[in-house]
Amino acid sequence: MSARRADGRGGRVLFVCRSTSGHPGSGGMERVLDELLRAAREAGHDVALLTTPGGGTSEAAVVWTAGRTGGRYSWRWWWESSRSGPWTRWQPDAVVSVGDAGGALVLRRRRPPMAVQVHGTTGTELASSLRARTRRELLKVPLHVLRFPSRRLFVRRADAVWPVSDALRDALLRAPYRLDPRRVTTLHNGVDPRALDSAPDDVAAVAEQVGARDGGRTGLYVGRLHEQKGVDLAIGALGVLPSDHRLVVAGDGPDADRLRALVRARGLDGRVTFVGAVPRGTVAALLRVADVLLVPSLRTEGAPVVLLEAAAVGVPVVATRHAQAPAELAAGATVVAASVDALAAGWRAATTRGRAPYLPAALTRDHVGAAYARALDGLVHAGGAR
Repeated sequence: MSARRADGRGGRVLFVCRSTSGHPGSGGMERVLDELLRAAREAGHDVALLTTPGGGTSEAAVVWTAGRTGGRYSWRWWWESSRSGPWTRWQPDAVVSVGDAGGALVLRRRRPPMAVQVHGTTGTELASSLRARTRRELLKVPLHVLRFPSRRLFVRRADAVWPVSDALRDALLRAPYRLDPRRVTTLHNGVDPRALDSAPDDVAAVAEQVGARDGGRTGLYVGRLHEQKGVDLAIGALGVLPSDHRLVVAGDGPDADRLRALVRARGLDGRVTFVGAVPRGTVAALLRVADVLLVPSLRTEGAPVVLLEAAAVGVPVVATRHAQAPAELAAGATVVAASVDALAAGWRAATTRGRAPYLPAALTRDHVGAAYARALDGLVHAGGAR
């Protein structure tokens, strides 16, 4: 029986995700989820969330949890999310899975229409692990291979597939996925430039904290500290640049201790500032302090949100090709090879540019939110027609 709302404004949409903005260590993907939840509510849908313990978001009025460990998949997550629970008794009209999180639900015989938001594929994750070349990442290679059949089955059984970039869409249409193009719609990430306003006093305080100064050459990295993120490339690039160049690293993660040791070993202690994980308001201030945003990723990304935020503020970006910077940001984003020398050259050139916002309207929250609302309406309508 459909649970479509009596006022006809929308239906019930269940979002399934591994982690949320309320989980420790959340990042761009979780902020994209918040925007998607907000778009659903503004379109008149009732929204609920199924996630792992220890998280949540103010954008969902109802939150259920499954599994045992917050922010991580486990056998218990797959078992519990596949069973009937309060989320199924809620009778959603549609389900949106963020990544693989809803993989068990798609196998249920009787289920509402399901869309999958795709941030990466097995191929991109396999390539990312091989590029990192660390023992931990190389051990993941056989796991990626073993998981591929189930991931392929998942996206092929989904009613709609929403990759976050055109590059991911192209990958899903080619072998080995070969999805029907009619089911695959690119829904880009987007940001709200108004949310990036910072008070002058806040900017001044952050500038003093990180040692940034007028006429300097401050590079900024924002993100998880992980081998695949290539932060060691940024540290290496700093080492070959003049002493007026500085690096600010905002984020935390399993690679933090190794990166700090690398800075000490190269004698760069006075030129690198680790500020740890910071709230979004501080990130906005850091972007206004920085002369360039560095996205040195070895991982094939789905257009990182911080890259869009930099464009909204007007900060030049230097990114490796693996970051998949949208072509619409070509006015301010320089794409380079994933090497120390290429990153250093891009950094040096970018700091000579002026600052002017270059985020196109198509990548703003309002435009992207409207696109998500249309996609959700279609998904809910398909559920009502069953």
